[in-house]
Amino acid sequence: MVHLDQALAILNRDRIRNANIINFIGDYPIHGASIAGDSVMIKGRSDRDWIYISSANEDEFYTLSAGLTGNDTCFAIIEDWMLPHLTENRRELWRLSCLKLYLPDGVVVPAAADKEDPPLVELTPDDAAFIFANYDYAAYTTEAFIAERIKKGPSFGIREDGKLAAWIMTQDDGAMGLLTVLPPYRRHGYGSLITSALIRKLRALGKLTFVHIEEQNRKSMNLALKAGFIPDRRIHWFELEEMHS
Repeated sequence: MVHLDQALAILNRDRIRNANIINFIGDYPIHGASIAGDSVMIKGRSDRDWIYISSANEDEFYTLSAGLTGNDTCFAIIEDWMLPHLTENRRELWRLSCLKLYLPDGVVVPAAADKEDPPLVELTPDDAAFIFANYDYAAYTTEAFIAERIKKGPSFGIREDGKLAAWIMTQDDGAMGLLTVLPPYRRHGYGSLITSALIRKLRALGKLTFVHIEEQNRKSMNLALKAGFIPDRRIHWFELEEMHS
């Protein structure tokens, strides 16, 4: 296997394109890494066994994909042009497609909450069950994965009457995610408070701030654009049916 230091040296040349893979390597066990020119393929496990591919060159991409087998089924952060080749002659079980947007380092975020705002709290793994039960995308995750992300990455929440009213954390690739404000607590600015807090924390850790938003989610998209996020590229997560030789 290629030494991960070699792969990271290539990935770090383009921090915006490759932040997802760099963060994933930092948090999870990697059991495969391949390089073709300036392109990298990583295989590792979080909630699933994922394949990440970073490439801007078709020939290098085809070289890397030749190393895939019928047991490689779950793919993350795959770009539009890669899809036809990876899904050719294989049935998709599901697909989630989003636009990746990043926040340039120079964009100013709102100041920390003042004394009149509700206090922000760090989430604990004990919050995972409640978050899972109230998350719109629960079909794509598990309670155990949410608990793991709370342990591994920064997170913030707001409690009202001892119960969570709003929360945000990071995904396994470092993207800000799982942002939720329960209906009774909307229009109080809670979403902005916890999002700004997470941005400041990620910047303090030296991390790129980025999000993934479904393009039909115009409300979230408009909020991100208004806050200064810049569209990067459309990306896909999907699972293919296993192929037996």
